[in-house]
Amino acid sequence: MWPRIPQTVWATSVEEAVAVAIGLHGRPLVDLDGTLVPQSAGLDDVSATAPPEGVIRSIRELGAVIVTNRRAVPERYLGLPVIGRARKPFTDARLLPDAATIACVIGDQLMTDGLLAGRLGVPFIQVAPRGRRPWRAAIGDRVLKCLFRRKPDRD
Repeated sequence: MWPRIPQTVWATSVEEAVAVAIGLHGRPLVDLDGTLVPQSAGLDDVSATAPPEGVIRSIRELGAVIVTNRRAVPERYLGLPVIGRARKPFTDARLLPDAATIACVIGDQLMTDGLLAGRLGVPFIQVAPRGRRPWRAAIGDRVLKCLFRRKPDRD
């Protein structure tokens, strides 16, 4: 049986994704690699890899939780809790703080972040990946269309 694919919203940037998440009235799960920082970037120099300060402030106000499949991550990044080794899309809801308040998943990968959103039963906000060519995100759209016979919702 195929996992349930959530309602998918396309955002061109993290800023746009956060604006959508604000309207959902809950805590977002935010992917680290490819969404907040470029794929496989180091976390030591926050100023070089972090999104703009306005985005960070908005994410903090929403009470977001950062999730990543990385093994070595700090407990907090940008003042937010980080769940490392999350095993997306198979993340167990018991690992998530206050899982009932999760409103959406913000990420760049359909097959990890999108399926995690489907498992949690919340919308998925797909953003253009940071540090990679935008065509890789378009491939995710094609996979979604072919596998599930529907197009992602776009505003």
